[in-house]
Amino acid sequence: SGACFKDVVSRMGVNKCLCKELAPKFITALDKLSHDGNQEARYYGRLVLSWCMELPNFETLCQRHLPSNSARNIRDLCDKIQSKGVGTLPQSGDRTSGRYRSQPVSRAQSNLSATYPSNRSRKASCHGDADLHTSLEQSSPRVTRRPGPRRDLRETVQADKMPHSLYENLTSSNWQDRYAGIAELLELAVKQTADVRNCIVRISDAFTPRLKDPNSKVNLYALQCLLRMLPHLETSLDQVLTPFTEQLVPNLASQRANIVTLTSQILDGFRVHVDNPQLVCEYCRIIKSQNNPRIKPIILDKISDMVRDVHEVRPKLVEQMTVPIIIEHGDCLVQTNGVNNLGSYVGRLTCLLYQCMGNRLLAEIARIKPSTVGTVREYLVSNT
Repeated sequence: SGACFKDVVSRMGVNKCLCKELAPKFITALDKLSHDGNQEARYYGRLVLSWCMELPNFETLCQRHLPSNSARNIRDLCDKIQSKGVGTLPQSGDRTSGRYRSQPVSRAQSNLSATYPSNRSRKASCHGDADLHTSLEQSSPRVTRRPGPRRDLRETVQADKMPHSLYENLTSSNWQDRYAGIAELLELAVKQTADVRNCIVRISDAFTPRLKDPNSKVNLYALQCLLRMLPHLETSLDQVLTPFTEQLVPNLASQRANIVTLTSQILDGFRVHVDNPQLVCEYCRIIKSQNNPRIKPIILDKISDMVRDVHEVRPKLVEQMTVPIIIEHGDCLVQTNGVNNLGSYVGRLTCLLYQCMGNRLLAEIARIKPSTVGTVREYLVSNT
């Protein structure tokens, strides 16, 4: 089954396997295959994982569709593949037990050897199929991975140039140490910007809990510093967008006005420094998972701010993510009175999307939920 999984992925392509419809099941299957009890299955799991590591949004997808401990195991396995290679296909007598013998085989070599076995040595052509297969596996040359510039899935401990005191302070039980750790991170982000970007995943693990810190001083200071760090972090935030939004969004329901204002400003800053199509997807995910009446209007407003610009670049993506939101909240369009009423924000998104899609919007709503199309049509007639 592992070999079949590899063949299917190689034919379809990794990008297609990680599309919206297939990504949850594909990543779950890849996680199970990579930690299977059968050694051959684990080999094919590592091989497919080595292909997925090239995609910059793969870690984000793992965090979204896997439990936190499974996502962490995948990251650790990617580190091992990066340093030791995929390894070799186990011999027929050793495929049910034991750990794989890691060799410094490059990702390109392992891909080539799995796809074109005829390129290997032909020494054992006079033996049976089993002996031939074993001989070909053993005679493949050892190729040392050539280091080159690439966007690593996760930085290794050796490449982490951050002082150890930073992580200790950020995770300390003493609020004053946490406060000092945030100040230290801000200074590093200004003076060692490149190093902070390279270590952004590990830094986010320690820093993001401070954005919702139980101590009000630490919580406020973390938000202030993050707002100042955004121009320095820039596109590195794409890798850690989900952990940041998960900690930031609950602040929008805070009773403290300064916390709400700072959080909203940070989310607006993401629009400048984060890939906007990815940001729209993240905000739509939040809308589907949030039931707080104080949070939904703010996030809907931010989606509306981006929807026209992103639709010009990724029309199908925008329509797939936003039309279900309008259908789900169609009943809110009946009553739109009130300053912070959810219906007025749903209505704004509906009007903007109608400007982009035209009558296709009504046709799509009628296809999915015919009972809602009348309400949407009446709202558009009276507001456009």
